[in-house]
Amino acid sequence: MNMILMLILGQSLEFPPEFKGEPGQFVAVKPTKMEGKTVQYYAIDPGLNVFPASLLSDPTATVVTSVTPGTYRLLAWTALGDKPSPASLIRVNIQALPLPNPPKPADPLRDDIESIWGSLLESDKEATRSAMVSVYKQCAATANRQLKTIGDLFEVLAGETSRLPKDRLMPIRRRIASEVEKIAGNDENAVYSEGQRLALVSMFTRAASILETLK
Repeated sequence: MNMILMLILGQSLEFPPEFKGEPGQFVAVKPTKMEGKTVQYYAIDPGLNVFPASLLSDPTATVVTSVTPGTYRLLAWTALGDKPSPASLIRVNIQALPLPNPPKPADPLRDDIESIWGSLLESDKEATRSAMVSVYKQCAATANRQLKTIGDLFEVLAGETSRLPKDRLMPIRRRIASEVEKIAGNDENAVYSEGQRLALVSMFTRAASILETLK
């Protein structure tokens, strides 16, 4: 395009369809095609901040920022001599930051069982694990019975766990037993309370679920 034609038609500016950024991030805006030497920018929408041109080394570019997510409009134009170009409309999309994943709730029983499981080298541990799932599900049903004392509870639980292979996966069994003692205590003459019943049903159900998901 020769000089006379450029003066008649003015200068053309081309930009990408959209510029994207995050709240507080500096977003560089620059034409992909232009015929002038400098570009002027003007923010149409409030909330979009445009860097002063005097602070930038590239006279064809600008930097914008906003702390509020949304789509903002920016005008840009250039000129050759006293003939301005048509204004170009630019869209700047400030995207909201994704919400962080909530932290996993603490589950010491799961953490301990998974850690113990990974360290055990028993050749038949899969078969024992399967048996333990069945037994602890039954323990949940047993713990839900209307028993009078903690001693009665221990007696029926001992009957259930006696079906497990002897001396297999003992570290995991001891870890679950420690949860039973934490809830029920060790006074066999104490009354088996409603709160203890509900807590033990929940614990045995959870222990069986953890064992089922071990890999």
